[in-house]
Amino acid sequence: MLVTSISTILLFGVAVFGKTINVDVGKGGLIITPDTITAAVGDHVQFAFYPTGHTVTSSDFNTPCSPNGLVNSGFINGGPDPVFVVLINDTNPIWLYCALGNHCQSGMLAVINPPSGGNTLTAYKANANSATSGDDPAGVAGGSLVSPGSSDNSTDIVAFTGPSPQKLRAVRLAHFVLMVGSILVILPLGALSLRVLNFPGLVAFHATTQLVALTFVFAGFGLGLYYRIKTFQAYSSQPHFILGTTIVGMLVLQPIFGFIHHSLYKKLQKRTFASYLHIWWGRIIFILALTNGVLGLKLTDSDIGNQKPGFIVYSIIVGIIGTIYIAVTVGVQFKRKE
Repeated sequence: MLVTSISTILLFGVAVFGKTINVDVGKGGLIITPDTITAAVGDHVQFAFYPTGHTVTSSDFNTPCSPNGLVNSGFINGGPDPVFVVLINDTNPIWLYCALGNHCQSGMLAVINPPSGGNTLTAYKANANSATSGDDPAGVAGGSLVSPGSSDNSTDIVAFTGPSPQKLRAVRLAHFVLMVGSILVILPLGALSLRVLNFPGLVAFHATTQLVALTFVFAGFGLGLYYRIKTFQAYSSQPHFILGTTIVGMLVLQPIFGFIHHSLYKKLQKRTFASYLHIWWGRIIFILALTNGVLGLKLTDSDIGNQKPGFIVYSIIVGIIGTIYIAVTVGVQFKRKE
């Protein structure tokens, strides 16, 4: 009993008088700085996170990018979010990585108290380069989330750390599906319906499909804004954000141009300036959307890992819709000349 009490008092004293070692996670790119940390028993290693959000997660040396459950901060956005503090209880090596997307494979790794010989951080990073990511780490472990600048690392725990990586991946996927499905599939097919179909109420059908697509666009745009806000990405820092906002603004005007075109066509029974404005406005939106889709997919290289499957799906969709659109447009033009 006496020995236990003395040990507890000694450990408490070490923790109180240990130093705090500050580590930046994601400051300046997919890096942890410093990536080699030497800490004594009783020291606190304090991890500060930077946008677009990261984790500090431990793994075994031989299985980088796969959590071992000893240390995990959970996903932290950065900015005003809490820091993650790990109290060093022994000097055994702690191999760390970021569990978001392909950040681990991209070299976002570090080590606390590396061994004097044998395993090295260089070898750990080399192994991570071709490693397969393991399961998403579950829950905060091996440390505490505290308010930045808190003087009490043990009690000032903050519960909220923002959306999980799984939720952010779901938001990105939903954004991709809604925007591609509406702008690159429903809108052009709805436009082509006027050229290839002929039935009572065709104009109403065309207008309805376009308005449904516009509703999906607003939903997808909202998800994009949510993701940008939650990951603290500056609006002006990504062309994808700027061009996407421009496209949505142009889409808001398209129904107005369509209404003017239809009203004048119904009255004059011929195309007017409003007709060509409506047609070419839509084509310009389609081209800009194609470009912005590529810009959005390129963001996944730094955010969620392998972008190749997304590019494949995107290319197939664009190829099919583009072929149909060009074939129908050219066919209609030849038919008119005849």
